[in-house]
Amino acid sequence: MPRRVATTYILLAAIIFAIITLLSSASAADATPPDFSQREISLIVHTAKPYGNIIDSIQSLGGTVTVRYENADAVAARIPVANVPRLLALRGVVRVQKDRIIQLPGLLEDHMAARALKLPASQILDPAATASKIGEVPESYFSYLTTITGAKDIWPETGAGANSIVAVIDTGTDAGHPCLSGRDGQGLPASRVIAGPDLSTDAGTPFEGSTLVSNASHGTFVAGLIASRCFIVLDRAIDSDAALIEIFEAHLPEDAFYTSGRLVMMPLVGIAPSSSIYAVKVFPHAGGGAAQSIIEAALDHVITRKKLANSGAPGGLDIDVVNMSLGGAALYDGNTLEEQLVDAATEAGMLVVVAAGNDGPAPVSVSTPGTAFSALTAGAASDHVHSRIFWDLFFGPGQGLAMYPDEEIRPADFSGRGPLGDNRPSPDVLANGVFNLSLQPGGGTGFGSGTSFSAPVVAGGAALLSVWAKANDPAAGVEGIRRAIISGATPLSPDFSRQEQGSGFLNVAAALDRLKEGVTGATPAPFVPSAVQPNIQFQDGVFTSTFFSLAPSRGVDFIFEILPATTIVTVAVNNVTI
Repeated sequence: MPRRVATTYILLAAIIFAIITLLSSASAADATPPDFSQREISLIVHTAKPYGNIIDSIQSLGGTVTVRYENADAVAARIPVANVPRLLALRGVVRVQKDRIIQLPGLLEDHMAARALKLPASQILDPAATASKIGEVPESYFSYLTTITGAKDIWPETGAGANSIVAVIDTGTDAGHPCLSGRDGQGLPASRVIAGPDLSTDAGTPFEGSTLVSNASHGTFVAGLIASRCFIVLDRAIDSDAALIEIFEAHLPEDAFYTSGRLVMMPLVGIAPSSSIYAVKVFPHAGGGAAQSIIEAALDHVITRKKLANSGAPGGLDIDVVNMSLGGAALYDGNTLEEQLVDAATEAGMLVVVAAGNDGPAPVSVSTPGTAFSALTAGAASDHVHSRIFWDLFFGPGQGLAMYPDEEIRPADFSGRGPLGDNRPSPDVLANGVFNLSLQPGGGTGFGSGTSFSAPVVAGGAALLSVWAKANDPAAGVEGIRRAIISGATPLSPDFSRQEQGSGFLNVAAALDRLKEGVTGATPAPFVPSAVQPNIQFQDGVFTSTFFSLAPSRGVDFIFEILPATTIVTVAVNNVTI
């Protein structure tokens, strides 16, 4: 009976609320309706330089220009809604797009949410601090991630990324994190993080700054996968540490950690651990979204600094790679301002690595700007070691083997799939993006999943190759490095199509071999249009299919046309066992 009473109260409250709403509406009927025509809308206006006339015209329409792009023909502006038709009619306006809000990437599955590895900061040490604690560190140390990608094998030839710079357009990067320290006894700066602009809504507040510890963790996590260089130091005499050691020793190869007495040192090393990070902040410290125009302004800024470096002018910064672990819905593949700026960055001499997005496993789900013509688009894969460690740590010993019983590397279910809207193949390559271990602000570490965290693995590999190319084959250029990464990837099972696995799993060592050979391979063959044509036929409006088994990460796509007369589509799944 109590449940019935509660329901009655809820219904009564709803009725009262409805009556109040109706009365309020009636009493306001004679009031002056709001003038929505004066509400402002944010737009991207494609128009040729010089911008003087268009700026004057926008101002005459009651608008404000917020961004003037140097490396593409466009401005961002706010303008009253009522004056948009007049804006479209202006001479020189090529087209207008809505300035959308791009959210920080996330995943729907709760178990894949970022989780901190709860260790005190005193146990996360840079190489110099580790050496002072245990006497010395080995000359060569690496993480499992650098092993499965082949990155560690080419560090001797690439200086582990020394003198390369990766721009990370994100939430900012914690410059004080010990794993991004430059200290290694060679007189390097205290941090390898270079402060870039803060273009986020934090500008003008106490939270302004691209290298602050108060920034959201996403950008620091990304930077760690590229450039981390430190040790997690565990003590067998501490019960919580001993439990961690047991899990790490159960799943990691022996050469992924080493011991000194009762201490166990596990290297936490990025793909290019001697590289530097140029932190450009577009997302606010509390997370949330950023206007597309701001993200585009950030990329425009990076291009300008690269061009200044190319010409030897003051204010230049010789950036090699740009990482963009962000994205939104792809509406005009290859033709948005953001995608045009990706192509401009490529022309300036930077390889832009972009996350494929987390909207898989549906086809045609790669997000922009991964749809740009010259982007290197990274999808996510899973491997047994990262997955088993995560499951054992957070759900109990033995869960890892139960959840990942084989050793196959496979595309992550959430990873964006191709083809693109114009039938180009995508993604280009996969890297681990499931339960990666990386950095959190304030000297912390944690696990994270998503194509946001596979993209920086690829970006780190690109940084290594750029060091080799600049020293040995400058003519290879950005496109040579891009093609080397694509052609050097290790194909996964043929069960996975081109639009699921790209060209395969990142293999940086093989990519360097392609670069040395001077034969970087052709860009993968265009996606076959027939693959996205209808593949089922209805009989009297019904289609039935039976299949007996789907291995992990495998799927079946049913593609059919929706006719104008169709009013409902019903999908029934029966007799499913797991």
